[in-house]
Amino acid sequence: MLVQINTDVGGISTNEKSRFFNFMSCLHAVATAAAGSTPVVNPVAPSTAVKNTNFNCITVLSNAEAGGWTAGTSNNITAATTYEASFSSPYIVDLFNFTGKTTYPYYRMTFGNRDYPFSNGSFDSYPQMSQWAGHTSNNPATTVYTSDTSYHNGTWSSGRNQQGSTQADDMNSYPTTYPMIVGKAAQTIFVAVTATYMIITTPYDVFYFGQRTVAPWELTRADNPPWVSFGWGGGQGSYQSIAPSGQPYCNFYQAWTSMVSPDGSFTTTPAKFGFNRQTGSYGSGPNTLCGVTSSGAVNWNTTTSYFNRLHPATHPLMHLFSGFNISYATPLDGVLTDSATGQTVPAAYPLMFRAVNNVSTGSAATGMQSAIGVFQGILRGPSTTNLGYTTMMTSSEYQIGTSTYVPIRLGNGNADSQDCFWIRKA
Repeated sequence: MLVQINTDVGGISTNEKSRFFNFMSCLHAVATAAAGSTPVVNPVAPSTAVKNTNFNCITVLSNAEAGGWTAGTSNNITAATTYEASFSSPYIVDLFNFTGKTTYPYYRMTFGNRDYPFSNGSFDSYPQMSQWAGHTSNNPATTVYTSDTSYHNGTWSSGRNQQGSTQADDMNSYPTTYPMIVGKAAQTIFVAVTATYMIITTPYDVFYFGQRTVAPWELTRADNPPWVSFGWGGGQGSYQSIAPSGQPYCNFYQAWTSMVSPDGSFTTTPAKFGFNRQTGSYGSGPNTLCGVTSSGAVNWNTTTSYFNRLHPATHPLMHLFSGFNISYATPLDGVLTDSATGQTVPAAYPLMFRAVNNVSTGSAATGMQSAIGVFQGILRGPSTTNLGYTTMMTSSEYQIGTSTYVPIRLGNGNADSQDCFWIRKA
């Protein structure tokens, strides 16, 4: 399912709390929607707590596939939930489905205003949405996410931008490092969700959690649910801490995998690879998804702590430089021509998951292990100037391979250029 969300449709929801509430209601509705259905979330008026039934926050772009997820026991918001401006607990969308792996049977995703509930006066200053996404051996239908210890502390999950690499749950000390702002006025949010991935984009931010493609040797294991996740915050004025150049401090790219030796004779115990980068002691490192610093330097050294042996998934992004910057080696995508039709087409590249583990001891056969895969539901589109987009983007959707994709432009609002990702129309 692919939808467009407008949290202030009709001008009904006029503050951060009401728009955040609308988004959370939409997220649950879309993720649990049946194929062919049209989920409805009416926007709430914050002064009266009344939902206006003349408007729907959700515009369905495709509903051929179901949302594919089931609500977990921690879920406390749906399209029918009554709005409470002084609600003292976090609003939580808690979702799960099945991995097919007996050791870790469940995928789980949890979203919410974890550290600043509506009753906290700081919510309007820090209206961010935190998230966890990964796997678990505990049934989400009966285990609350805060009691799902290895999931909640980041051992089996990715998403929250905790300070440092320990994944400690200490976001109360670092409230500006969330990578997703969903309560901002006058912004279009896209949600693409199927049983195998969840993609959320605002004009500034992106969150991805999905299953990557796997090799046959991975299918023989019961403990390696093949998830990969990334996200970044684009810097929305006073909402978020960003580098002077406009590079977002908060971004992450992590994955769970086992690895195999070149000859297939040796496999490793699965583990989480990757890193969270945010304000604080790790704020000066390269962007986790593409390995580029704000000064334009490329760091693709897979042995550094920044990547924990996880190769960047894509080439450098305009997003890092607040648009085209002639001082740095910012890559631009030129015009391409379809060899079959002769027409101008925009670029499309797969996002590649690549993990490498160099072992200092051992034989040549087992001294290097690796894993590889392709992200599902998303492709990397062009990075170019706005004039370049005008030249390339002549349609609202494109057939790429066997699927239809919608181009979604992301960035930090810079007028000169942005990045494009292709989102599958499912």
